[in-house]
Amino acid sequence: MGTLKSWILNLITTYIVNFYEIITKITMTTCGGHSELKEPTEEINSIVDALKEAILGAAGVSVGEAAWSVVSYTSQVVAGTMFMAKINAGTEHIHAKIFKPLPHTGADPELKAAKGGFTAESDLTPL
Repeated sequence: MGTLKSWILNLITTYIVNFYEIITKITMTTCGGHSELKEPTEEINSIVDALKEAILGAAGVSVGEAAWSVVSYTSQVVAGTMFMAKINAGTEHIHAKIFKPLPHTGADPELKAAKGGFTAESDLTPL
């Protein structure tokens, strides 16, 4: 009976430790920092399109209509949402830092920084 009891206790302990590790990974990757790379959504595409002229001007890049598309992005929850977007501008890629205020403010998203000269293989890192 003692062996069964210690086996059950060991099994329960293992499950608790595994559960704790899973919860820790989930919360630690989402608290405070930027998310993992994400595929573009309708929301980020809309924000980037609305800020296109400001992004091009800040990055010093000119582009035709056909070459403008979000490749990937990350997000960080602050007093609103901070986005880092990788944008295909045809001959080069642009990294743009965009702040979207909380909805109750009624404020529009704003460009914080943009830099050109990146490639498709460049890592998307905060500006």
